[in-house]
Amino acid sequence: MAAWLAASLSGLLYGALFPPLAVAALSWIALAPLAWALRRASFGKALGLAALSTWIGAACVVPWLVPTVSGHFEMGLPFALAFWLWVSLATLPPFYAPILAVASRVGRRLPRSLWPLLFAAAWVVSEWLRTELGLRSPWTRLGDAQIEAARLRQIADLAGVYGLSFLLAFSAAVAAEAWDALATRSRTSRGVRRIGVQVAVLACLVAAALTYGETRVRGMHTGTALDVALVQGGLDPKLRWRRSHAGRVLRRYGRLTRDEILRSGRPAPDLIVWPEHAIQTQLDDPVYGPPLVRLAARSPLLIGAPRSEIASDGRLSFNSVHWIGAQGALGTYDKRRLLPFNETRALGGWLQLGPRGDLDAGDYTAGRAGAIFPIAGQQIAPLICMEALYPDLAREAARDGATVLAVVSNDGWFRGQGGMAQHAAMVRFRAIETRLPVIRATNTGVSAVIGPDGREVARLGAGESGVLRATVPEGAGASLYTRIGDAFVLGCGLVLGISALVAWRRHGAQDSGSLRV
Repeated sequence: MAAWLAASLSGLLYGALFPPLAVAALSWIALAPLAWALRRASFGKALGLAALSTWIGAACVVPWLVPTVSGHFEMGLPFALAFWLWVSLATLPPFYAPILAVASRVGRRLPRSLWPLLFAAAWVVSEWLRTELGLRSPWTRLGDAQIEAARLRQIADLAGVYGLSFLLAFSAAVAAEAWDALATRSRTSRGVRRIGVQVAVLACLVAAALTYGETRVRGMHTGTALDVALVQGGLDPKLRWRRSHAGRVLRRYGRLTRDEILRSGRPAPDLIVWPEHAIQTQLDDPVYGPPLVRLAARSPLLIGAPRSEIASDGRLSFNSVHWIGAQGALGTYDKRRLLPFNETRALGGWLQLGPRGDLDAGDYTAGRAGAIFPIAGQQIAPLICMEALYPDLAREAARDGATVLAVVSNDGWFRGQGGMAQHAAMVRFRAIETRLPVIRATNTGVSAVIGPDGREVARLGAGESGVLRATVPEGAGASLYTRIGDAFVLGCGLVLGISALVAWRRHGAQDSGSLRV
């Protein structure tokens, strides 16, 4: 019973790491109860413990799904509750449970001093797998909890956010080992030395991370890339996706933009950015298209708006970003990572959130490739909404020559507490990982300009409306993470694989010795 309670406690603590609570200090020990429980569990029990803990953790992170699904998508409270519990179960446990169970079994056959390493490596591999497979859920990885740690977070340019996740999981396992020694009173000289070595290794890792972070922060450039205006309409989401309100939405964004461009005594910005689906009609609409070209006569626009094309198998709809200049449309980027259950029919469409209005296609086609727009002397790489949570897309843009990442997002559908803040915090890691500035425009907040060190240079908060005018800092050079990608995750996988092989061979040798006797 103690093991199950400990696993549940880790799940609860995990939920407390992120907004609205955001108790980041707990991230160093949040997984300690789970690490303690797994250390002595059988393989089957370890599967159950890890599944329970990660299910509770996921559910505690995204309780805002309930008011979002029942309110914004109008699916009803019973469906919303079932959807919340099912999504929490489907996104984390299938990836964490088997990997952590394997680590638990291997850890019992190897020297106990290796347990923190095995646990941290298993956590990182699990985290990467749930980002890349299944429903592709990159939401709130463990390392994301440390986004406000100005120096510690800088190691993300070496190993991505996964480097921070490893450090925090390692710390939790060391804490579990220390607690176990105190609780069982196993204070033999050998046990004390083992824990002393583990604590010393942890201290060295933290010191190295902080030292590296201090060096990176001090070495950041202070130059500027461009002057931007991010337009946050702040309109009631109920007005969106309905043709009867399309004109009102366009007038709102148009007025805010004109006021900024024509503001006396101030030059027009280098770039104006409207959020995802700021316009819900096609840009070639004869009523709503021409005003956008007139607005772009003074400053180029990046605008989120749908588009469609005719293919052999019918009409295809895309969630897109459009680059508009005085000559008209100059470039388009189509969203590649679509949101399951909303923009695309995951699982055959049997669990689908319905269209939001008569302008919503409800089922989109994924884009085929990235894009880079040469604007105001910069190479602007657009990403749409939750695409900014995937490190590989940001790395791809950086390798292709991007100097600024431009994220347009629709966060108006969040209900309840925490969702908007969680989303905004995670995007900041893409700046650190690539050492590129990020500009983020949303319809209801949070819109922000983010420096290559992850610092928010300027911000327009949730629920506000207006124009965020800010100077974008220049990038800080190519990062190691951009060049080598998830090599650190691969290293963690090798640690687990080699450890499993050694444990298997040791177990076989012990069995052979028993037979000979």
